[in-house]
Amino acid sequence: FEDLMLDERVVEVFRSRDDYANLRLALRRVLTDKPVGADFSAEGNVPPELLRQAFEEQNYATLPEFVQTAVDQAVLAYYQNKDIRQIDCAIDHAQAAYKLGTAQVADGAAFLTNLFHIQIDLANIRTMLRIKFLQADPRDAFLAGGFVEIDRLKQGVDLPYEAVGPLFFATPYHHIVDAGAGYVAANGSFLKVEQQCEDYLMGYLKQTVQITAGPQPVIAFLLAKEQEIRTVRLILTAKRNYLDTKLILDRVS
Repeated sequence: FEDLMLDERVVEVFRSRDDYANLRLALRRVLTDKPVGADFSAEGNVPPELLRQAFEEQNYATLPEFVQTAVDQAVLAYYQNKDIRQIDCAIDHAQAAYKLGTAQVADGAAFLTNLFHIQIDLANIRTMLRIKFLQADPRDAFLAGGFVEIDRLKQGVDLPYEAVGPLFFATPYHHIVDAGAGYVAANGSFLKVEQQCEDYLMGYLKQTVQITAGPQPVIAFLLAKEQEIRTVRLILTAKRNYLDTKLILDRVS
């Protein structure tokens, strides 16, 4: 992927997925007075040793600006109520903003920007159904920057399950929400919404087969290959734990 991608900003934004995963781990440990550790992914933009040293010395000036921003926001969010869940929430917001900001100035800007808009929407739809099911507080749970208005998502939390799908009729995600909400109501499970979200994203990526130049086909191939690997892992894990075949099929097809 890196050899084929001419724009280093695109490489950086995809490597940053591991940076943000490493940050979640490091912040959870440091803010709860545990050792930083060294078991971080080496696939990010920040070498694990540099990340560990920055947290041990509490000197983040050596880290990239987008990492410093995420650290500042996560620490501030945690200390408001000392709720460890706010670390993940703050990092999610910082990551979404960074991805969109980079996409708008990188090669294939329209494709990347739309991709990240869609990813934000799908994440918000998953979040909406989980908050609804758990009757949790939706405050600050939804990511900014998607196509779907946050007010619509908040409204979906308050509606009965059978009314959530029609609320999204004017959006491209009506089928996802309708099928996902129905499955949650009937089975208390998020398998269907996860499967529907993945299918929608893969459908967007398949459009790149018509493009002969630019970063779009390379990005689409990477994400599709990662999706295949996740599906294989999911099936093997489910079989190892003797899950019902119907549940496996509901998740992958």
